[in-house]
Amino acid sequence: MIKKNKTNKNWAWAGMLFIGAISFGIFSCSEDDVSDDVKDVTTNSEESAWVVATLDETPNGRIMYMNVSGQLPSTIDKSEGIELGLNSSMIAHNDVVLTINNNAKTITKWSVDKNTLEISVDALLSFASTGLSYGFVAFANDQAFLYDLNEGLFIEFDLESMELMNTYNVAPLESPDYIIPGTWQAFENHGKIVIPFRYWPNECCDYSIPVYAQIAVFDPETKSVEYKTDTRSSGVTNYATRDNSGTIYLGPGRDMSFVTSFFDIDTDTYPGHLSIFRLTTDGDFDPNFEIKLDEIIPEMRVVTATSFVFDDKVAISYSDHPMENDSWDTKWTYEEYPNKSILIDVNTEEISPFTAFDDYDGVHFVGNYDGANYFNAFTWLGDRYNGKILKQNSVDDFTIVTDGESLNTYYFAKLW
Repeated sequence: MIKKNKTNKNWAWAGMLFIGAISFGIFSCSEDDVSDDVKDVTTNSEESAWVVATLDETPNGRIMYMNVSGQLPSTIDKSEGIELGLNSSMIAHNDVVLTINNNAKTITKWSVDKNTLEISVDALLSFASTGLSYGFVAFANDQAFLYDLNEGLFIEFDLESMELMNTYNVAPLESPDYIIPGTWQAFENHGKIVIPFRYWPNECCDYSIPVYAQIAVFDPETKSVEYKTDTRSSGVTNYATRDNSGTIYLGPGRDMSFVTSFFDIDTDTYPGHLSIFRLTTDGDFDPNFEIKLDEIIPEMRVVTATSFVFDDKVAISYSDHPMENDSWDTKWTYEEYPNKSILIDVNTEEISPFTAFDDYDGVHFVGNYDGANYFNAFTWLGDRYNGKILKQNSVDDFTIVTDGESLNTYYFAKLW
C-alpha cells in the first residue's frame, strides 16, 4: 500500500465529530464518476435558498462562517459570509436557521429575506440557566428541543419566539465512568426522536469495553425516553442514513477508532460481530435484519463509514490495515493508508465494487433535497480540511457541486 501524507490530525477529527445534526463517513468521487471541473446545481435564485456553514482552520481554532445563496455556489467566499466564531454549530429546520454558540450558551435564530436573501438575526435564546453544557438540538413534529441524555434532560423551546418552555426529566443515560457517550446526532422517525450513541473512552488501555449498538428514543407525547440495545453487535453502530423510503439504517463509522484501540485483545481482528442494523417505524432495532460486516469483509479492521443506502445498496468504507491496540495514539494508525469501499445489497448481501469515495478522507450524508441525496466530503491537507458538497445522481455517480477549497464545508441545508 502507498501511504498518504497525513499529519497530526488526531484531534482535528475529534473536533469535527460534534456537529449538531449532520450525518456521517469516509470517501470520494472517482474520475469516472465526476469531472475535474466543479459543477453547479441549476436552481432559480428567486425560488430557493441554501445555507452553508464552513470551518476555517486558524491558530486559535476552527472559526465557523455562514453563507446564504440562491443556489449552492461553486466555491465559498468567507468574506461574503457571517463569522460565527469558535465552538459553534448549526442546524436548519424548514426555513429556520439556528446557530449554537456553545461558549456563550446561546442559540441564534436567523431570518432570510425571500426577495433579497439577506440574513439577519431574528431572535436569541440563552440556555445558560438550564445547566446544559452543550446545545444539542432536535426536532419532532415541528417541536424543538434541547437535550442532554447524560443529565436526563429534554427542554422544549418555542421555535417562533425562541423562548424556553417546558423541561422534561427523563431517564439519564447510564455508562461506565471511563466512557464518555456522545449523542450529537438526532433524527425524527415517525414523530419520535432517535439518538444513536458514540463512545469516547477517556482512559487507556488495559480493559475491554462492552460496547453494543445503542440508541435512545424520545417520545414527545409521553415526554419519556426509552433506551434500546442490540447485543448482536460489539461495535459502535451510530452512523445513520435513510434509504429511498425513509427507513433508517445504523452502521459503524470512524468512532470505531476510539473504541477498537481500547479492547484488551492480542489479535488484530475486531472482537465479535460488527453489524449494520435497520430500525422499525417505532424506533426499535429490527430483529429480522442484520448484516455481519466482519463475515462479509473478513480483512476489515475498521469501518470508516456507513454512508448511504440507495436502491437497496448500502455503501461501506473500511480500512484493512491491522489495528494496534496498545496506546491512545495508535487508534489513528489506519488513516495513513488508503480507504476501500464496497456496496452491499441489503436483501441478498451480494457485494459490488464501489470506487466513488476512495479518494476522500470522509463523506457524510447530510440530507435529501428535491429528491436527491447530498453529502459533505472532506480531505485532510496537512494543516486544514478541504470540503466539498456532493450530489448523488445514481448509486455510483456523484457531482461535485461546491468546492470549499481552503475551507471545510461542514454543514448545509436547503431552506426552500
